[in-house]
Amino acid sequence: MNLLFSIFLFLGLNTPVNYSSVYSTFLEGDIHPYLESDLNLESDLNLESDLNLESDLINSIISHRDIEFGFMLSSLDSLDNPDVFTVATWNVRNFGASNSASIQTDNVITVLRTLKPDLIAIQELKTKSVLDDIVEALPMYDYVFAEYISTGSNVSLGFIYSPDLIEPIYSGAIDNLDQSLDNSAFFSNAAGRIPLAFQFELRKGDGERTITAINIHGKANTGTTSQQTDSYNKRKNMAEALYGSIVNNERSWGYVILLGDYNDDLDKSIFQSRDTPYLSFVDDEQTFWPVTLTLSESGVRSMTRYSDIIDHITVTRRFQDFQ
Repeated sequence: MNLLFSIFLFLGLNTPVNYSSVYSTFLEGDIHPYLESDLNLESDLNLESDLNLESDLINSIISHRDIEFGFMLSSLDSLDNPDVFTVATWNVRNFGASNSASIQTDNVITVLRTLKPDLIAIQELKTKSVLDDIVEALPMYDYVFAEYISTGSNVSLGFIYSPDLIEPIYSGAIDNLDQSLDNSAFFSNAAGRIPLAFQFELRKGDGERTITAINIHGKANTGTTSQQTDSYNKRKNMAEALYGSIVNNERSWGYVILLGDYNDDLDKSIFQSRDTPYLSFVDDEQTFWPVTLTLSESGVRSMTRYSDIIDHITVTRRFQDFQ
């Protein structure tokens, strides 16, 4: 079995679907950009829900004068391939906020119907009800939601997945899956958004295999220099705790995927070009493969207004023997 990892990198979804970027990379590390990130904010690319991914989407991209792109058709062919496990991450940005919830939901449904990921990690959920609306419209999907995160003054995490392929084993806070983690320190370093662990059996290809996916939303790099320093340290502390937890539990957790809004890059930090706070994952080449590091090294970006990739996917090296 092959794997296709995707980062869904979109503009704010308060208008019809705006594709800022959808980057995908295969296990071999080749980059397959669906859309490059240089989308002009003032001339949005609007895609209807019934578009044909291999014709209408390509034609829309080709005809859009503000997009410079390289399109790999092989990556599209893989979306419906039963021997490819497609994993994605997407920060939808305040998904479910009252002023744009219905538009956002319609747009997410459009994207999922079009790109058909087997598993997608979602960040910035304001309410669980939007996930109910999605699975009602797309009954081929189900979801898990981080009930333990208060959405009153924060945003939560979730996974949308194909129940035909995925049999849940556990979903909940990472510190419940690994009780050696310090809950209070984790809560602080994760800005209240303790990572969501989703452990499951994957039924695709030959046989079943246990996978543990961990959805993270790192502390944002905002505020004064002092506040940004604190945020950087919190991202680093969270990353170090996750690194130790995965290394200690990899044997029982099976194949491990760490994905989400890292709020930092993997080649170097977005804060003062310091070492990436996820350096342990990058340096430990025997245990981890930072799939999306190749995007960082290629100079692409997550959003039109930023010059770095801050949404990432890292997997354990066991995936190289994924069959």
